[in-house]
Amino acid sequence: MTQLIKSSKLLYGKDILHIFKHPSYDELKNDVINHYETIRKYAKATSRSIHSYGWLLDISRCIYTIQTGKIISKTKAGEWALENSLCPVREALEKAVEVRMNPNKYITDKEILDYSEGLGEHIQKYADVLEETIKHSQKKDR
Repeated sequence: MTQLIKSSKLLYGKDILHIFKHPSYDELKNDVINHYETIRKYAKATSRSIHSYGWLLDISRCIYTIQTGKIISKTKAGEWALENSLCPVREALEKAVEVRMNPNKYITDKEILDYSEGLGEHIQKYADVLEETIKHSQKKDR
């Protein structure tokens, strides 16, 4: 909803964006907590797929949202997390950003696919960072 409100462009018809309410920080935080729980449950083990890297970008985006009260793209969040040295396994997040920016290049890349199978442990370590971020979060003004 936040991205729709901030980034949408009317292409046809009546503009109805004014009826949508921007989510509060608490609503965003609750969404992050729900996604955190999903990560803990489903990202313990990963498959041999470039899509497995998405979990790392999801975590970056969640941390960004908790720290700023704002939402950015997964790619931008991954870059932001790298700039701020947030991921305990930097190499994994670097690969995730690269795969996200060039998915067609890596969809059949043996090295990238082999690495993706072992991402579960790295994802869970990064989820520890998200957990701490959630625990120490405070309401942010937007």
